[in-house]
Amino acid sequence: MAKLIEPSIHQPTSSKTLLVVDFLRAKTNSDSEPPEEERRELADEIPEQPQIAPPALMLPDIANQKLSIEMPLFADEVAIEAPISLAELSFEGINNEATTSLGNSRELVAVRESTLTYPPKAQRRRIEGWVVFNYIVTAEGKVTDVEIVESSPPRIFDRVVLKEVARWEYLPRLVNGQAQATRVVERKYVFQL
Repeated sequence: MAKLIEPSIHQPTSSKTLLVVDFLRAKTNSDSEPPEEERRELADEIPEQPQIAPPALMLPDIANQKLSIEMPLFADEVAIEAPISLAELSFEGINNEATTSLGNSRELVAVRESTLTYPPKAQRRRIEGWVVFNYIVTAEGKVTDVEIVESSPPRIFDRVVLKEVARWEYLPRLVNGQAQATRVVERKYVFQL
């Protein structure tokens, strides 16, 4: 097998004649154009496509149209039918100052209420859970008296809630223009990975 692969340096020793066939390949120039006759034949084979005119757009002539819309310039009375009155509306749970401000009253508005950080130990162990807690927002907007009502799993997330909720800040609740302390009851925070 090695003899087949290795080039032979020696002249053949046998008296057999060695035939050498040399192939010459003509170079084809792909850049050159086909002869005139071939071009005519190709042109005859391609059918001409008929020219299709685009359809004319049918636009109505609106220049001579007269439009008249009758609208009163000033409305004397506007009747709004509502099943309830504004006195019956309750804005509890809405933290939007624009919608909850009626006169000199306002509900709590969160100024700084960051997401709670996941405890590293619980994160390493892939533990998920939730905590229900209460707190008081003072007339100055500070959070005090944070207490845990319930948690699952117990005591895993409690320390984070106690520490970080105490840093939250609010615009205090206003009643008749006076800031009042407000107790936030049973707020639930879910810890998920």
